Amino acid sequence: MKFYLIRHGESEDNLSMITSRVDTKLSANGKAQVKTLRDEYADINDKKVIVSNLLRAQETADLLGVKSYEVDERVREIDLGDFQGHSFEELERIYPEETKKRFEEPFTFKFPGGESFTDLRKRTEEFYEEKSKLDEDLVIISHEGFIRTMLSIAVGKVEAYYNFKIENARICEIEVIDGFPIINKINFGV
Repeated sequence: MKFYLIRHGESEDNLSMITSRVDTKLSANGKAQVKTLRDEYADINDKKVIVSNLLRAQETADLLGVKSYEVDERVREIDLGDFQGHSFEELERIYPEETKKRFEEPFTFKFPGGESFTDLRKRTEEFYEEKSKLDEDLVIISHEGFIRTMLSIAVGKVEAYYNFKIENARICEIEVIDGFPIINKINFGV
């Protein structure tokens, strides 16, 4: 089986350099990115598609021409809680201690009112374990945090999360053969 992991097109918040879970829409450039990807990968409807519950991922699915998809909250972006909707500069000013702690304890730090990267990894591992046993390929339209976590699971190292940069409207492919994950492609697309 294969996971085709697609990050949503550039969002308005990506454009503003704001990290958040706010239901931001795709930017004009993000829509163009997705349309370009759609033109190259017209066979998406031949596979089962799972989409994040966040608007930018569902908007991406719609622009890709996906006719039917399942929404699964486990593939959403990490919940940044009180940190959502702020630039990194604002966070350093508003939450100086928490921002410092977040970098000192990157995997265990829990965002105030949100999740930790450990929480993200736990729900991603649950999703991976369940879906990797299926006998069908899956397209997952999701977010950078979820995709980086899936790739770090494939590598077998939690800290590998920080070794991946995931581009908007690009595909990463993980193939699972007899329970063994192989990363075939990263940021594939036009």
